[in-house]
Amino acid sequence: MPGGIVVHQGHQVDAGPAVSSRSRLPRSLPRRRLRDESREGVEMVSMRASIGRASCMVAACVVTLLVAGGAAGAERFSGRVVSVRDGDTIEILRAGRAVRVRLWGVDCPELAQGFGQRAKQRTAELVFGRNVQVSVVDHDRYGRLVARVEVEGRDLGEELIGGGMAWWYRYHAPRQRSYEQAERTARAARRGLWSDGTPIEPWKYRQHHPR
Repeated sequence: MPGGIVVHQGHQVDAGPAVSSRSRLPRSLPRRRLRDESREGVEMVSMRASIGRASCMVAACVVTLLVAGGAAGAERFSGRVVSVRDGDTIEILRAGRAVRVRLWGVDCPELAQGFGQRAKQRTAELVFGRNVQVSVVDHDRYGRLVARVEVEGRDLGEELIGGGMAWWYRYHAPRQRSYEQAERTARAARRGLWSDGTPIEPWKYRQHHPR
């Protein structure tokens, strides 16, 4: 409607300038706002997905560190070996008390098996009466510490496996590649228990001879 004079009850009233439909807000504004909000929503979902993936990667790294040979902050101590129970179980003096330690990632023949007594003897030769460094990985159902043990900078488990006195216990230490390599080398050289044509894995032996 054009601007100008409006007649109201016999009086002329200035209605001011007419408002053209072209001067109103563009109809495209709400659509543009919807597009912007939709774009922001997509970006937010993408950002949350990226954060989720990053969190999973961090968690995986933490698990790997914990499993692969004792992460930083793991329980560690030093002590003198006062007893050798069998090839893979020793007792270490800690704060005036002997604590029992089961070697992590290693499984020696049971004492009643072939090479069981020899494995015990070899462990005694390596660590009995000596100070060792212990990195605790776990605790087993018998209340023992499950740990890596080092003597004079050498890994006791790796020494036993490489000498053909133990198996790499892959079910408990699947990523311990140095143990895998040590077993492969001992097997190829037919050292220790590998000189027997058909050695029986101790975990299989225990199934038929429970303690």
